[in-house]
Amino acid sequence: MTIADGATWLRHCLSIGEQRALVDECRPFMDGPAGGYVPTVRGGGKMHVRMTCLGRHWNALTYKYEATRADHDNAPVAPVPAKWIALASRIASEAGFA
Repeated sequence: MTIADGATWLRHCLSIGEQRALVDECRPFMDGPAGGYVPTVRGGGKMHVRMTCLGRHWNALTYKYEATRADHDNAPVAPVPAKWIALASRIASEAGFA
C-alpha cells in the first residue's frame, strides 16, 4: 500500500517470528559495548530517548554523519549487519524498489 510518494507500507512483509527475531538481534546494539546513549542537542538539552546508530553516527550537535560518536564517547560506529542489508535488499526488490 502506498502511503505517499516514495513511502510504502509493506503489510505482512515479515512474519511475527521474523519480527521477534529482528528485535532480538537489535537488543545487543543498545545494551552492548558502545550501546544506546542519550543524545545532547545543540541547545544543551538532553533528548528523552536512548539511541544508537549503525553504519554512520548522526551527531546531534553538528548535524552531520560521522564514523565515530564524536559528540558522546568517540566510540566507532558498528556496521550494519550484512544479514540486515540482505533483508532490506530483498524486501525492496519484492516491493519493486530495486
